[in-house]
Amino acid sequence: MDEITAANVLRWYESLEEQVLDFMQVVPPQGDNLHVWSPQRATVVVEAGSLIDSVLRDISPARVTVRGTSKKRSARRVREAGLLPPPALRTGHESFPSSGSSISKAV
Repeated sequence: MDEITAANVLRWYESLEEQVLDFMQVVPPQGDNLHVWSPQRATVVVEAGSLIDSVLRDISPARVTVRGTSKKRSARRVREAGLLPPPALRTGHESFPSSGSSISKAV
């Protein structure tokens, strides 16, 4: 993941976190509020899933075998990322931003 993409992912995560915190100030997670449904909460859940999908696709190798079938990164589903053996996942260290970059300071 390049530095610009990493910065965008971090901003996306921070936006989701802010939306959850804002919602919790209006509807504290306690008592009957634990069963409250809202479109805002649903949107955060969907966006969080999309963010997880994007990050898992980025850190996974270009092609792996899933249940005996060779699949490209773009053809895999999120749940299939969990089936990958640990050595098949890239560490990301080779392209992680340097300690002097703005994204490293934010993390």
